Amino acid sequence: MLGTTIPSVRDHIWKEIVTGQKTIGFEFLAANILIQRIRELYINEPSDENLQTYILQLRELFVRNSELASVKKDICKINNMEN
Repeated sequence: MLGTTIPSVRDHIWKEIVTGQKTIGFEFLAANILIQRIRELYINEPSDENLQTYILQLRELFVRNSELASVKKDICKINNMEN
């Protein structure tokens, strides 16, 4: 499937997703739950250190589950948002 390369942890798209600057309707339920939770945490304690922690957690969720069809679709959505 084209566009299923998970963006680097340094890619700006993760920051935009975690901070809520960009929103994606994820098909992978665990991603929806995690992003909702980390956005709440980040709003309550916005620091660069927390932001990096949340980015790592979110990206790792996609890495660990990258073989699932819903995750592949969500990775494509993330990649399309970069363009």
